[in-house]
Amino acid sequence: MAQHGMTLRSRKRSGDATTDAPAAPEATHERWQGPIGVLGGILFSVNPTLPVIPAEESKIFSTWYISPEQTILEVAFVSAIILYSFYGISQGIYLKGWDYVPVESRDKVDMLDEGIKYLTAVEAAVLVGVKLKRNRAAFLLQPCNIWIVLLAYLGFQRDAVGAWLFNFYLHTMWGSWLGMLAADLRDYQSLPEIVLFFLVHITLIALPFYHLTRGNFPVYPQDPVGTYGVLLAVHWWCYLPFSIVSGWHIQYMTHPPSQLKKHGGLYRMVGLIGYFIFTLITSAGVTWYTSSASPEA
Repeated sequence: MAQHGMTLRSRKRSGDATTDAPAAPEATHERWQGPIGVLGGILFSVNPTLPVIPAEESKIFSTWYISPEQTILEVAFVSAIILYSFYGISQGIYLKGWDYVPVESRDKVDMLDEGIKYLTAVEAAVLVGVKLKRNRAAFLLQPCNIWIVLLAYLGFQRDAVGAWLFNFYLHTMWGSWLGMLAADLRDYQSLPEIVLFFLVHITLIALPFYHLTRGNFPVYPQDPVGTYGVLLAVHWWCYLPFSIVSGWHIQYMTHPPSQLKKHGGLYRMVGLIGYFIFTLITSAGVTWYTSSASPEA
């Protein structure tokens, strides 16, 4: 078979993900034949300088760990799931009952609410500043970094958009738990950065329960299928293309975290199953919590 000429090497384009990429030994993927091979070649041409083997000392650079051809097939498969979910949402099958009705406590903001919303906003601002200072602005797209900013927004806007975002996060906040329990700190350069990482994740874990206990937002019906479809769309239609085009490795979309390395080239499909299981468990847990906890008077 013909092969992609995907040589791993140090890349030095300033201002993007290739600035600090380490050198690595040569490696290639075998070229597929037929239409998938043609599509794979087109996808590979989008960023032919990506290496195949991830660097051991860093996780922030994208790779062709999974071949372009396999990536094409995976995207087609996952897109079918996403489109099915979106069709169900459009027909009122999924996310049914997610219509905004203001809760009684919406406008009852006390000093505790005020203090927490400003602390969260400061935490989010510090995080953004650190990422910009380190030329890591792309990693503000990481779910945990997006959500700390959005949770700060929720402190100021208890409206229909805020309620939808809050309920979506209730279904998918398992990612924040995993981010903290399986933290990969290889690219963190100082103790303050590490402390900030854990502070952000503690906030991401604790703040939803604060809002639930106080009844600050309406809680919509449990819907792991609809939220799973939206979650997949973000990962496969946003994070994966961005990772390939930019060279910044977002949300492990081009090579696996250490916990999934044993699955090799199937790691994204294993993650696909895991996403749904965790979404199902989290949404069921939220339903149980809200049924057993009464809002603060």
